[in-house]
Amino acid sequence: MIFIFGAGKWGYALSYAFSKKRIPITIYDIKEETLKNIPKHPYIKTTTNTEDVLKHEIVIIATPTQSIKHIIENCKDKDTIIASKGIDISTRKDVIDLALEYNIEKSNIFVLSGPSFAEDVLKDLPVALTLGYFNREKALKLQNLLSSQLFRIYTSSDIKGVALGGAIKNVMAIASGIVEGAGLGESAQAALVTRGLKEMIKIGKLMGAREKTFYGLSGVGDLFLTASSNKSRNKRFGLLIGKKKSPKEALEEIKEVVEGYYTVKALYDIAVERHLDLPITNAVYKVLYENMSIEESMNTLLSRELKEEDD
Repeated sequence: MIFIFGAGKWGYALSYAFSKKRIPITIYDIKEETLKNIPKHPYIKTTTNTEDVLKHEIVIIATPTQSIKHIIENCKDKDTIIASKGIDISTRKDVIDLALEYNIEKSNIFVLSGPSFAEDVLKDLPVALTLGYFNREKALKLQNLLSSQLFRIYTSSDIKGVALGGAIKNVMAIASGIVEGAGLGESAQAALVTRGLKEMIKIGKLMGAREKTFYGLSGVGDLFLTASSNKSRNKRFGLLIGKKKSPKEALEEIKEVVEGYYTVKALYDIAVERHLDLPITNAVYKVLYENMSIEESMNTLLSRELKEEDD
């Protein structure tokens, strides 16, 4: 009934959560060796054949964002839940606009996002997420189908805000890790994450999201989790950068996709194109892509003109 693209940690965690409701799952990955790591389960099958998606009514995309454009065409005429959190680096499009570009019907597009680690799901710990939608009737059916006592799904008509909150918070998590890794103190870390939320809202509103969505699970909820926990690969990546590792060294050490590394470049390009003032995004980009030192980056941030907090 459900076809999942991506057999990484999150893809498998979703298959585990939904199989507990006795929903038949097929999980796809391009690598056979990745699929071999999926434990045998009566409700979970694996495949390397994308054509198997044709047999399913619901598709979940749990691949890295940069891979979505290579698989999205397989999702036509299917209810498609995008569980990836990022912005495509080549087109600067969020996951919704990517789906629309490949002619996925609006009413078939959903975004699942919120504060949730795969390992918590796999340990049967409670998590809560938000399902963004264009079609409310379909969203309510998916909410009832997929929710359980330990996997609680709320719905939101602001699908753009749900998608952008999940994407942009990864950049702020990297920044939080850098501050911690560089030993700049918990006070600075708290201030940065708080101002990071303001930056998320600024970008989100410009791209068509509603401000209040960023105060929910897919916004501040996901930001709080990802920017504070060392389970977060984006924060761990930032920690390594703060300890003077190069981006290449840090990526090699993490050994997983760090979505924020790509998202920050897309956001920086958007900011330049639209003349946006995004100081934290700009600082992270300069450190990761232009070899600016953390000291110089912090001096630039702390030397900015004083202003009203709400500005």
